[in-house]
Parts: sequence; structure tokens; C-alpha cells
Amino acid sequence: LITLGLGGNDWGAYLSWVVADVFEAENVADPYIAEVKEILDKSTMDVSTIETLVDLAHKAGALEELITVLPEALNYGLGNFYQNWNIVIEDIYELNPTVTLMVIGMSDNSLKGSYYDYDGVAGEAIATDTEEDSAKAKAMSLIIDFIMGVGNGPMIEGASKYGYTYIDTDGTTYVESHPDAAGHVYIANKIIEALPDPEISKKYTDIAGNKYYSAIEYVLLNGIIEGKTETEFKPDIAISKGEFHKALNVITGSDKSETSTDSISAATVAFSIIGCAGDMGGIEGFFKTIALGLKVISDCNFSFGTLITRAQAANYLSTLANI
Repeated sequence: LITLGLGGNDWGAYLSWVVADVFEAENVADPYIAEVKEILDKSTMDVSTIETLVDLAHKAGALEELITVLPEALNYGLGNFYQNWNIVIEDIYELNPTVTLMVIGMSDNSLKGSYYDYDGVAGEAIATDTEEDSAKAKAMSLIIDFIMGVGNGPMIEGASKYGYTYIDTDGTTYVESHPDAAGHVYIANKIIEALPDPEISKKYTDIAGNKYYSAIEYVLLNGIIEGKTETEFKPDIAISKGEFHKALNVITGSDKSETSTDSISAATVAFSIIGCAGDMGGIEGFFKTIALGLKVISDCNFSFGTLITRAQAANYLSTLANI
């Protein structure tokens, strides 16, 4: 077991400088800039520093500008993180192509515990008795949610691209800036739940180390796709139209007959998934299903005739089943 920590405690401070630089470049609230940089010279990026910056922005009349500029600043600041994340993951697979790789999403941004009643654990919430306090509280919530969403972005996207298991730690309990004892147990249990199932890996001898191992395990355990033989999944052969549509029936509860043994193309997979949009529940499920269908085509570089392997199909079907 080898664990790697990739920059989780560093990029927050870096992004604060990006925010300041964007403000300066756009000549937004000039009096604010000098004080921001003075604070950043003397402080680490923790709850009190973030709160001080938000308070200063409010007093300088720059709170609205801060919220307006923040998304652009964070996206710019995380550009290198996105690029370098992919490079690191590719290097890991190059060093060990059969590695079982698990990625744990951010759970500590040094903010949640103080500004949320998070998962039943009461934090020291900002008072909102006055209009000024309410504005600060709203700004803090937006900053926290945006940082968490953007920060986990490359990890979530990489799960589909590279086939590793992404572990979502949303729901972790906090007292102050770090998970409390119950939070650490919660994260540990999420990791244990995501570990490869020993019965599946023993039974099917040709899936260990596969890029889409987690997805293959999921479809096997949930009866979405069956093994080709008692001991082989055959991840690298093309999936047939009949197998794919049978899998869709399991996910959607439909009974659309398709028994063809012909291999299925990327275009057919994409349009078949899109055709399930109405069965996936609600507006969010509808649009996520359409996005997944479009992703199939994008993954194949818009080569509509590309055949989809059983491993690739497992990846798309496991994603669809969890929408």
C-alpha cells in the first residue's frame, strides 16, 4: 500500500494570490489590494485569513467584485493543478500498469467546520443578525462551495478518463478545520467499501489491473453485464448490441428487446444512452444522461464507427446506473 498526498494544503494559499493578482490587473478596489497582500505576507490560508479577506473586501466595497472575479481566478489558478494531476496519474500507471489506484476527494478546506452545521456537527456559524453579517456569510458560503467543487474537479473527471476509483468524502463530519474522529472513520469506511471485491477478482482472472476494473466489478456485482465465461470477463473484446441493450434494461427497468450479436458502435452506444434520459429521474438525471451519451462520442474523438469494448461499456453503464 503506497499513499501519495498531492498538494491538498498548498493550492488554497496559491489561489488567494491569484485572486489578488486578478483584482490588481483589473484595477478593482485599489485600496483593497495593498492590504490583501500585506495579510497574505503574514498569514497562512486558514479560516481566519479567509474571513479577514472577505471582511476587508466588504469594507472596501469590493465584496460584489470579489464574488464576480472569483470563478475566473480559481479556474485560472487551478489550470496547472488540472494539467499536473493528469501527468501524475499517467506517470503512476506507467510505473505500474496493474496498480489498484484510489483517489480520495478533498474533505478539508479549512473552512467547512466553522461555517456549516456539517452532517449534524455544529460549527461556529457566522452570525447573520445584520445586513453586513448576512453579506459576509453569503460570500463565505459561495467561496467554500466553489473551492470544493473546483478542487475536486480533476479527480472526478480523471476517474472516467483513467479508470481509477474516486472516493467522495462529502458527508464527512467536522468540528473545526479538520475531520473529527467520526469523520476519519467515515472516510476509512468509504475507502474500505471501494476496495476491490476479492470474490470478483478471484473469479475473473482477466480483469486485474484493468483501467476500468472498478466499473467492471460494479456491473458484475449488480448483474448489469455477465462474464463471458465462468472465469473470464473478456474486457477487451467488443460488446454486442444484445448485451448492451440487456444491460440498459437492467438499469432502467425496461424490456426493450435486442438480441443481435453484432458489435456495437460508439454512435449506437451514445444514442442508446441518450434514449434513456427520460428514464433516469428528474431534470438533473435527464441532462446528466445526455451528457454521458455525448461523452461517448467525445472519448472516441468523434469516430462514430468505433467499436466499444466490454470494459468501456462497463465504464459507461456503471456511470449511467449511478445517475
